[in-house]
Amino acid sequence: VAYSAMQVGIYGIFGFEVSVICSTYLGLDIAWWVFALASVAAVAVLAWLKIDLNARVLGVLLLIECVLVVIFDVAAIAEPGPEGLSLHAFNPETLTGAGLGTALCFCIAAFVGFEQAPVYAEETRRPHIVVARVMFLAIGFAALFFMISSWALTVASGPSGIVGDAREQSAGLLFHLTESRLGGTFTDVLHILFVTGMFAAMLSFHNVVARYAFAMGREGLLPSAFGRTNPGSGAPGTGSLLQTGISVLLVAAFALTDGEPAGDPTAPVLRMFTWMGNVGALGIILLMAAASLAVIVFFARRGAVRAQLWRLAASGVAGLALLTIAGYTVKDFSVLVGAESGSALSWVLPGVIGLAAVAGVAYGLILKRTRPEVHARIGQGNEAFRLEKAAGAGDRPAADRTPTG
Repeated sequence: VAYSAMQVGIYGIFGFEVSVICSTYLGLDIAWWVFALASVAAVAVLAWLKIDLNARVLGVLLLIECVLVVIFDVAAIAEPGPEGLSLHAFNPETLTGAGLGTALCFCIAAFVGFEQAPVYAEETRRPHIVVARVMFLAIGFAALFFMISSWALTVASGPSGIVGDAREQSAGLLFHLTESRLGGTFTDVLHILFVTGMFAAMLSFHNVVARYAFAMGREGLLPSAFGRTNPGSGAPGTGSLLQTGISVLLVAAFALTDGEPAGDPTAPVLRMFTWMGNVGALGIILLMAAASLAVIVFFARRGAVRAQLWRLAASGVAGLALLTIAGYTVKDFSVLVGAESGSALSWVLPGVIGLAAVAGVAYGLILKRTRPEVHARIGQGNEAFRLEKAAGAGDRPAADRTPTG
């Protein structure tokens, strides 16, 4: 639910940005939802292709975008704002005050993606080594990249002016600061790369949702059709089709509330991005908290607490910190979605994640009672699938077994 919501939310801002680009540079006034639906179709097609191609698409787009942002960072440091090369952004006092929990929610949402590496474990060699290294490298690179780039924004605008500029420019702050230093052409290219970066994110989240559905289908949590792959590409087709269908329905639903010409034409897309994106972010924060605490339970049941003491301590601290952030997020959810204090949205939208959590726990308890063998396979992935297949082959008469050569 969380990853699906985040992916659908990006369709909204993607369609809006492409619509603005077409209006600005081509003079074409095309509704945002047209581009949103077109991107749904494009992602659906790419999702049926091999993972190699998807990795190349994502890698090239990410590399170009990172290079352009680094160029801006250098330009901002070389030509600082009116307050000079200030290190005020690193002052710990800036972390105090109201809205810290909301800010941390945004920060965690910016890191979402590093935990997706295990989803591709079966498509890599030596997954136990490669996946761990990729995750640590991704976290380290993202932390350094975001830290330097965020600091460069404060240098370019000035520590005392960054908040006001951000309120005035909103998502266009980076483009505003870039144009005054690197010119309109560079800014235009960066704007286009911003759109392609969003497309890369949509494709990545789509693949993750499809592979989660595949894993659940293979373990018997979803119908068996979800546990099969496409004969040609090996992609999890049924899960991909499900996410495509959900995306089409939600984009269409928000498009039907389009306020043109009487209302605000940006309202539907802004609601789609903020509502779905923040629902997804809250869900992922809770998932990471649950995973952190599950590590402690896992080793405690096996009597390995002393051997893994430092790791378990880190997991406990992380889990409690994430739960605290989740609490602040729910408390200030009306701020996150731009609603009035006390609005029904402040409990309806977080309630989606709450209902999903309750339904998941209830389903797990029912499985444990009625189908314990299925419940025991949860989370064991391909290993459980191979064991089940081997057990099934052992139950059949020798003459009926498929030769293995």
